[in-house]
Amino acid sequence: MGYITVKEESKERLHLAREPSIWSYSILVGLIAFGFGAAYYGSDCLLWKVVYVAGAIFLGISCLEDWEDCVFDMNSGQVKLHKLSLMQKLLRPSQEQPAVVTELSGIVDVRVEEEKVRYFGKGHQVVLYFDTGLSMGITDACTFGDNREHSAIADKISSFLSLDKKACDGDDYLGDGSSSEDSFEQIDKAEVSDELAGADAELTKADPGIQTDRPTD
Repeated sequence: MGYITVKEESKERLHLAREPSIWSYSILVGLIAFGFGAAYYGSDCLLWKVVYVAGAIFLGISCLEDWEDCVFDMNSGQVKLHKLSLMQKLLRPSQEQPAVVTELSGIVDVRVEEEKVRYFGKGHQVVLYFDTGLSMGITDACTFGDNREHSAIADKISSFLSLDKKACDGDDYLGDGSSSEDSFEQIDKAEVSDELAGADAELTKADPGIQTDRPTD
């Protein structure tokens, strides 16, 4: 099981999903086996054996990772993220689960962030950046190991949202502004001085009592 799976990919919709890894399933099976082993080989009463098995099952389910979905929808102009645990699947299968919904137009960048976790090493996570300054990961937690898959997912999201094209348009806009600024800075100071001198002469002619003192270069 990798970082995330592409469930659907088209021009209008990109659906990314993450399921519990083999490692989390192994922990679940190991804890349940330990509970049954303690109940089978133990000499305690039946009540304690039931407690062993139930506790092991509950602990294993708690350690199991969640099901996560990230859906980019061009038709609605929104990105929707939601996650579902095994307990929610078992206890509330028909109830609609809460989700985080944001506008696609607010996404300005997609990056792979690195996070250092003690005793485990470096983890990586694909993060969406918004024009409001906020950021949000497409998954709830980072994963460890090589980040090549994370980079591929980040590039896929950037291509789907055409973020490279938006960046080029922004550079063109800044380029036009720079040209206008250069044109403004090329005003001849001598022409400005002549115009000011002409204005002073007209004021003095209209009212001889007016004194104009201007600094000279």
